[in-house]
Amino acid sequence: MVFRVTGAVDETGASTVGYAEQIRGLFEDLMTKARGICGGAWESGASEVFLAAQGKWDAEAGNLTNAQTEIGQLTRMAAENAFAADRKGAGLFPM
Repeated sequence: MVFRVTGAVDETGASTVGYAEQIRGLFEDLMTKARGICGGAWESGASEVFLAAQGKWDAEAGNLTNAQTEIGQLTRMAAENAFAADRKGAGLFPM
């Protein structure tokens, strides 16, 4: 089995981290728009339910983006480790 690691692996990790940041931004924009629709002075039972749902949404969205960021970071680390192992292996065969 041939195992090939290229710069594309590191790029994939970097892209994954970047997409997580974009998702965070989209979630923040969505909540800003929702608050704008509801108004700052909105107070009622529905407001309380919305705020509770928003808290749950924020937690789940945070979990999603944190997981995606971690996956991207681990992908980049795997690429770095593979390149380091390759350099170490190449050092075993002096020219």
